[in-house]
Amino acid sequence: MKKYIATAGLLASLLAGPALAAATTGWYWNPSEGGTGFMFETQGSSGFAGFFLYDDSGKPVWYVASGTIATNGSISTFQGTLQQFRNGQPANSTTYRTPTASTVGNVRIDFGSGNNATVYLPARTMQATRYDFNGISVGANASQPEVGWYWNPQEGGRGYAIEVQNGKVFLAMFHYASDGSPTWNIVQGGLSTGAMRANFETYYNGQTLSSSYKAPTQVIDGTQFDIDFSDPCVGSVHLSNMPTTQIQRFSFGGLAAGQECRARANGVSAKIPGTYRGNYSGQDYGTFLVQVDAYGRVSGNVYSGKYGGSYAAYGQISPSGQLSVTAATGIAGSANFSGSINTSTSCSTYGSWVFYGTTAGGTFNGTKDGGC
Repeated sequence: MKKYIATAGLLASLLAGPALAAATTGWYWNPSEGGTGFMFETQGSSGFAGFFLYDDSGKPVWYVASGTIATNGSISTFQGTLQQFRNGQPANSTTYRTPTASTVGNVRIDFGSGNNATVYLPARTMQATRYDFNGISVGANASQPEVGWYWNPQEGGRGYAIEVQNGKVFLAMFHYASDGSPTWNIVQGGLSTGAMRANFETYYNGQTLSSSYKAPTQVIDGTQFDIDFSDPCVGSVHLSNMPTTQIQRFSFGGLAAGQECRARANGVSAKIPGTYRGNYSGQDYGTFLVQVDAYGRVSGNVYSGKYGGSYAAYGQISPSGQLSVTAATGIAGSANFSGSINTSTSCSTYGSWVFYGTTAGGTFNGTKDGGC
């Protein structure tokens, strides 16, 4: 069973498929009330919203709501239960803690035309529009994260709201302070290559769930945060002095694994997962046996005939079938295998490999067990 995040519904609706009517997935804000906002995402007839606000003492705090979406003409209406979670895993901790939930009230969002929305919170109404921070019409490319919510399945209760516009990312990490209270931080900057390092920004003394607007104060203390993606739906993040965390999109609403990734919700990507085996030759020779999961992640082994032994292999296959796999191969060190999977026939795979730092290498070919 997945951890609390799934069973309790904290991220039970984190990931979205195509948008329903006017309920567009992405960041929303009121331009007259900077420093607060929310991320909304849809999946089928379900939706998930995360609100980033402040508590009465001025500390950053987040609330979440999962619910259903109904469409009436040009209006899509989301209705859900607003919850707050406490005592989960902080960003600067490697120890998992199961958070506890409390109900705050009900929330309704009416999505209309022009990327606009009206949000009915328990104690006030918010007018919102899509947050255009760098060109809303240009989304993520194949080496950048697609818009939505991300998590590590072993760290349920905390996660990441990510959107890329025209090469710039705006990310909020929601987690917990050392006293157990919910908190959040912002990371933003250029992500044209799929990787970046930026400040782990903190904001204080802004608008609460029920108060009138108050401009927050930004604090930058030198803490750095790394984002690294080469795929639209899986990547890694790293906070200063902490281990790297692998993150991925989160499936809910009965979708098959991997289908919450919109880039993989197609016939080509659906053929890729499975077991592949084959041979390689050249400066080294041998065989390989690897597994590819629903997110295109590769794991398995390369067996070197020249040097003897079995060596771990890992890598990534893109939604279109392009592969990049790293393997340690004998005394010559690591090698990179790059190539393609032919999904139009039997899911055969082929390409070339090279030892890192040299021009020595060769070719490889293989097939998927059972074909396409």
